[in-house]
Amino acid sequence: MNPTFQVPSAGADLISPYALLRGAREHGPVIRAALPGADEFWLVSSYDAVREALTHPDLVKDPEDPEDPEGPADGEGASGGEGSLPPLDELPEATRARLAVPTPDHTALRASVAQYFTPARVGALRERMRADARALLTAAATDGETDLVASFTFPLPFAGICAVLGVPGRDRPRLLDLTREMAPGGSDPDRADGAFMELWHYFRELAYRQRKSGPSGDTPTLLAGLVDARHGGHRWSDEECASVCLMLIIAGHEPTANLLGLGALLLTRDGSLIEELRTALDRLPGFVEELLRYDSPVYPGVFRHVVRDTTLAGVALAAGESVLVAVGAGNRDPGRFPGPDQFDLGRSDVRHLSFGRGPHFCLGAPLARVVAESGFRELVECFPGLRLSDSNRVQWRTEYLRGLLGLPVLLRPLR
Repeated sequence: MNPTFQVPSAGADLISPYALLRGAREHGPVIRAALPGADEFWLVSSYDAVREALTHPDLVKDPEDPEDPEGPADGEGASGGEGSLPPLDELPEATRARLAVPTPDHTALRASVAQYFTPARVGALRERMRADARALLTAAATDGETDLVASFTFPLPFAGICAVLGVPGRDRPRLLDLTREMAPGGSDPDRADGAFMELWHYFRELAYRQRKSGPSGDTPTLLAGLVDARHGGHRWSDEECASVCLMLIIAGHEPTANLLGLGALLLTRDGSLIEELRTALDRLPGFVEELLRYDSPVYPGVFRHVVRDTTLAGVALAAGESVLVAVGAGNRDPGRFPGPDQFDLGRSDVRHLSFGRGPHFCLGAPLARVVAESGFRELVECFPGLRLSDSNRVQWRTEYLRGLLGLPVLLRPLR
């Protein structure tokens, strides 16, 4: 038997992880692996095996609930990820209790939420997202040098999820500050939990006000729809609505922010790519899809639990074992994508796995695409001279999701 493959939990290997993932894949599509100080698990790294694992009936997210693997806010992938904020099992009990949604309601909840993330519905937000992106970039450009993460890639996806939820514009600056407190690297645990609870209380109050005021406008927001939705003969409570809103922010903001940051960094390194996109804006959707394949924010992957003895890619798995489905490795499998370590804007078949698959396919994928395409369009149109101001001050995340904490750039407009 091959020795256990060692996966680092932090450090330089998470900044440039693809050689590590390539090495794992060369040992086999499903191999034994370990993180420092943790139990061993199965690492899945080929495209076909990752694809199979994402819909395998014997691999579930919650081992306590094998009959309902979806979860209430299934949002892993680029627009949502498990572990993008402090893991729920590490939060104080009172906080976890406020996020609890009874398991039998998961399917009804997913159905209630999904209708607000259809391509047609979020497509109507495209002009608003472009305007928000332009305003953020214009404000950032007044200082010459800016941290593009703080000024642009972090706040833009937040504006998108707020638009879907129905958060009034006047409340968004404070909520954005609270979201920064919760984000990895943004605060100490006590302040992060305080921010978490303030957001929960805010959404509970917002749900209460929505319930009292009744429907308004031609296009109801997600929160208005939740307040009015019926499930199992009763309506969602204000507390349940608040929990859903928090889960959607947890799942839907940070990964999209990381996607924007990774794409912006790529653009700073290749001026010809900026020019190519600026002169052919219809290629932006392809740019976003190739970016999702080339540098997925989901790293090292998503965990699953084996609920009964089974096989995956011909490898026997035992009930009770854990499986790490390495989405980023699958997206760079040379058996599926020719020249996988090259960013290829002309790649014709980009069926990446960054949004998951099957019942776990990310609900927020259409919104992530609209936000990313809108943000990159404004960036390349308004600032084709985008450049790093100091490569030594690029700050990487070194925890679960792949992304940036800081990206110092010079925003140079078209002369």
